[in-house]
Amino acid sequence: MFDLAKRRELRIRTELAVAHREPTMHSEGYFNYDTMCSLSMGGCFIATEAPYPMGTAIELVFCVGAGSNSLRLRGKVVRVGTVDPGKESGMGVEFDDPPAESASLLESYLMSQLGSLDLPVSL
Repeated sequence: MFDLAKRRELRIRTELAVAHREPTMHSEGYFNYDTMCSLSMGGCFIATEAPYPMGTAIELVFCVGAGSNSLRLRGKVVRVGTVDPGKESGMGVEFDDPPAESASLLESYLMSQLGSLDLPVSL
C-alpha cells in the first residue's frame, strides 16, 4: 500500500532522457545516458542496468518543458533497486539544494505535468 507519510513531495511519472556521471571520476565530456522514470522537487529515479553504489555523489543533466530548459543538478544515490516490483532496475537520486533558477524551472515543469502525478488509486 502507498504511504503518503514516506514522501516529502509528490512525484510525476516521466520518461526523460538524462545524462549522469560521477563528477570526480570522468573527464568533462563523459556522461552515461539513461531514462528518468519519476521526478519530484527532491529527486528522481533513473532506470539503468548499472546503478552507482548508494551514497555516490552524481551530476545530472536533463531537459524539461519544450526541451530548451536544460537543468544541471547534483545529488546522491539514496536507493538502488527497482521503481516497482517487476520493473526495470535503477537508482533513486536525492537532489542537493538546486540553485534558485533551476529550482524555479523544475517547479514550473512539475506543475505543468500535474496530470501524470504518481498517486495511489485510493487513499
